[in-house]
Amino acid sequence: GNVVGEGAVAVVVAGEHLAQFFICHNRRNTAHLDRRHTCFGQVYEGLEVIDAIRQGDEIIKIVITEENE
Repeated sequence: GNVVGEGAVAVVVAGEHLAQFFICHNRRNTAHLDRRHTCFGQVYEGLEVIDAIRQGDEIIKIVITEENE
C-alpha cells in the first residue's frame, strides 16, 4: 500500500533475511516512499508517543491490534 504520512506503519526489505519497520513521524508528503516500502498500518491514537521517539531510542515492545468495525 501507499505510505500516507504521519503515523503510517511500513516495512522495507533490507536484505534476504532483514526487514526494517518504521513509523512516519512527519506531516509532509511521503509520496517519494511509495512503491519502495509497503505500508500495512496506520497509528490513529498515541501520535504523541511517536513524536517522542528520537533517533537511537531502543524500542523494547510493540503491540499491534486490529480494530474491527
